[in-house]
Amino acid sequence: MSEYRLGIDFGTCFSFIGVCGEDGNVSIFGSDESGYGIPSTFYHGSDLQNLTGDEAESFASSVRYDPTQVVRYVKQQLLTNEFSLQGGVVSPRFIVACIIRRLIEIAKKEMVALDSLGDLSMSGAVISVPVSFDRDTDKQRYHLIKNAARDAGLEDVKLIQEPVAAAISYCYNQTKRVKEPILVFDLGGGTFDVACLRPRADLTYHILQPLGIEHIGGICWTEALVEYFVDRIDKLDSSSLKYDRDVSMQELLNSGSGVIEKLKRYLSQENIADNTYRQVPILHEILKNPFHEPNNIFNLNINRNIFNSITEPLLQELLKLVDESSVKCGLNTRPTAHVVLSGGASRMPQIKDGILSILKNKYGVKILNEKRMIHLPDKAIARGAAMSAFGLNIKHLINNSFTLGDIFVDI
Repeated sequence: MSEYRLGIDFGTCFSFIGVCGEDGNVSIFGSDESGYGIPSTFYHGSDLQNLTGDEAESFASSVRYDPTQVVRYVKQQLLTNEFSLQGGVVSPRFIVACIIRRLIEIAKKEMVALDSLGDLSMSGAVISVPVSFDRDTDKQRYHLIKNAARDAGLEDVKLIQEPVAAAISYCYNQTKRVKEPILVFDLGGGTFDVACLRPRADLTYHILQPLGIEHIGGICWTEALVEYFVDRIDKLDSSSLKYDRDVSMQELLNSGSGVIEKLKRYLSQENIADNTYRQVPILHEILKNPFHEPNNIFNLNINRNIFNSITEPLLQELLKLVDESSVKCGLNTRPTAHVVLSGGASRMPQIKDGILSILKNKYGVKILNEKRMIHLPDKAIARGAAMSAFGLNIKHLINNSFTLGDIFVDI
């Protein structure tokens, strides 16, 4: 029997699973249909059928979005007692267990195809959690995720903070031991976390208490785009006053075409000019406006300069934490470091540019990996979690830069 350990990045919008074999190599599995992972979506149908991932998104998008059947972003709602869905009541723990179980199923299917033995054991896992969960007085969300993982069939479950997992992945990619501080900025779908790792005399890393913002993530940039377009429609169409603005915003956020999310990804590409306009077709039907014929379209335009402008307040809030963490890491007095950006939302050029403005312009930090700051934005956390799951006692793994007592969450 082949023994594998799992690393799970349970994300707000998308989730990944990493599988680490005995040789220390990690395979990352996500969605076959997109490069952005398995949707962290739960669908509860009228026939009491429970679906997660791509199947849940497909069912949720095939009909008009119905909040009584779909739960998205459950990671932000773990303190909710229960969800009253069509046909029954479900708990956050149940939904998390369904998502983790789906991840395990995908990993087993993929690994059976790769493993000639065909007999797999996947009983242990490390699951990533945001830094902000540490503020719970009774560690409620930590316990919920661990219990949900056990419900999904995992026996040995540990938790690791997301930026720490990204740092482990980054260190493993280096050809020689990193001797300078490492500052990790992780901007995921729903949270922003920062971790500072400072080398000890024996060159292992001391992980300073990470910092995090719970209410800001990539979905905030998506919501800002939605609000901008609804404002534009208000100005373009006098009949817009006849529809519910809040309902329209929700419909755009959950529209089956994913037009706003795809637009955000387009505006995040490095190779487009800041002033290059992109036309965005938005169906009147999506806005639930009964005063227009079906399939009529608003054509709206936007470029990255506009996108950056409407999301500037979000960026400035993040940069406050960047500033605080830079001082905490001692970069104002010892300005040489490795800087790592992880999380899917870190692709947005304004994130990298804003962080560089603090580190280089304010504190004069020499960034040793400036051209390689963005490290596996979607997969670094699952990869680092899988490595730590298999055991950092393997001597060649991550150059002995970490000790087990430092990296796991103590609950």
